[in-house]
Amino acid sequence: MDNFPAARFFDRNTQPTMLTLVLLASISALAMNIYLPSLPQMAMEFSTTPAALGLSVGVYLGASALIQLFAGPISDRIGRRKIVQVSLIIFVIASISCAYAQSFETFLMYRAIQSVAATCMIVSRAIVRDTTDTASSGSRIAYVTMLAGTNQIHRAVLRMMDAESFDDFLSILNDDVAQILRVDTIRIIFEPRAVDTAQAQALSNLHPMIGVEGPGFVQSYMTQGHGTLSSNVVVRPAPRGASQVYGEQSAPILSEAALHLSLGGTRPSAMAAFGSVDAKQFSPQQATDLLSFFAGVLERVLRRWLV
Repeated sequence: MDNFPAARFFDRNTQPTMLTLVLLASISALAMNIYLPSLPQMAMEFSTTPAALGLSVGVYLGASALIQLFAGPISDRIGRRKIVQVSLIIFVIASISCAYAQSFETFLMYRAIQSVAATCMIVSRAIVRDTTDTASSGSRIAYVTMLAGTNQIHRAVLRMMDAESFDDFLSILNDDVAQILRVDTIRIIFEPRAVDTAQAQALSNLHPMIGVEGPGFVQSYMTQGHGTLSSNVVVRPAPRGASQVYGEQSAPILSEAALHLSLGGTRPSAMAAFGSVDAKQFSPQQATDLLSFFAGVLERVLRRWLV
């Protein structure tokens, strides 16, 4: 293998920096992550349903998978740099075209073209293999692609978009989404802004996975009484008071992810709690970016139903 000079920014005679490769690998996931939370609003814009608009997600993922079959061989023939440059230009043009699309069909076409971003993810891995010895290439490839590991979240969001009613949404969340995210139970805790017996009763009757607690409970539970909430996601071993959230389980909840949900307006505050019987499923050392993104999607879906 050739010995490449140390990586330097803006120097074509050196290998790409790790930051450059990570950014290239993340473009494909970024185009999905900033898009999914907008599905309900875009469905209104195109006068269609979120479930129908979910087709654009399937088209994007399907086209991305197809492109990956050809991106590697083409980059071997014409070079890594050229195919990345062409792909980025096409991606930018397609993204702008999506923003100005006047019909759902036109938007769908540009969304498929936008999937060319998958080329950057493939080529970034190939560059690592080209410029790194076998012993260290595995860890570098894993580092480069760490931001692209969003498949579980994408599947969960797509499944939620299939809901045709609030009851259907809750059932999907309780069953399918829990299975996709590999958690043992999901609970949604609502916190009315004031003591409203009628509202509390109505919320608690919606589904067994829904609970209602008094004002201040969400922050108190998520912070465990220690100061203010600094993040909308907390991952940790099951804390004191977990049984109040999850109820009696056949196996005790040993770790959890708690997501603070800001529903806005006159809607009650809420928290989504993902519980696991595996003590190592969630820990404070884990990154929470994807869960924070999922919380944003969940907020928007709940706002749609809780008018």
